[in-house]
Amino acid sequence: MRVKDQVVLITGANGGLGTALTRAFLKAGAKKVYAAARNPASAAALVEAGQGRVAAIQLDVTKPGDLTAAAASCPDVTILVNNAGINRYTGATADGAVEVARAEMDTNYFGLLGLSRAFAPVLKKNGGGAIVSVLTLVSFGNFAAMATYCASKAAAQSIVQALRFELRKQGTLVAAAFPGAVDTPLTAGYDGPKDDPDAIAAEIVAGIEAGSENIWPGDWSKQVGALVGGAIGDLEKQLAAFAGG
Repeated sequence: MRVKDQVVLITGANGGLGTALTRAFLKAGAKKVYAAARNPASAAALVEAGQGRVAAIQLDVTKPGDLTAAAASCPDVTILVNNAGINRYTGATADGAVEVARAEMDTNYFGLLGLSRAFAPVLKKNGGGAIVSVLTLVSFGNFAAMATYCASKAAAQSIVQALRFELRKQGTLVAAAFPGAVDTPLTAGYDGPKDDPDAIAAEIVAGIEAGSENIWPGDWSKQVGALVGGAIGDLEKQLAAFAGG
């Protein structure tokens, strides 16, 4: 699908990759971007730079009332970007790991699922559109230093496949992006190499325009995609066939 003239809602738009995604969608010709954040004032710079094409909205993906309110107040959305996420850098046996895991699941999994469900009827009404979820390479393998985060992203990857199966019939592209480490506040605790957020955002937008269901932005991501991408797609098709899809 072409991004030009589309209406986009991006969660977690007020920092890091969300800000870069906002810029990338505007550059690609999006008609409007809803910059969603828990504190809309934190997106003021994006609104100003957008020159009338960016609107900041209040949205906490962990609050069901916010999800329904966003769907009601943004009825023109054609592309939903699930970008909001948290990473508490907690190991599986660390003190407080269960509480941290619940918090990360609440944002990274339940928030994604809840918002996708809220906007599915909106996208259907507007011709199908797309749901794009920003996941991570650690959706496929657990990095012990952030074990609970990795588990939440693995769960998100699984539910994205379910959403893809269920929403295909209404013409909605359900895509997932799997970047490696991106140089944003979310990866402040990681000392390894990191990708430039603007470069990653541009590749995600290009993947949407190409109609890709799995997007592999960045060199490391492309390497992993070459190894597992085909197998993941084949398994997903087999499971869909068993389910009658």
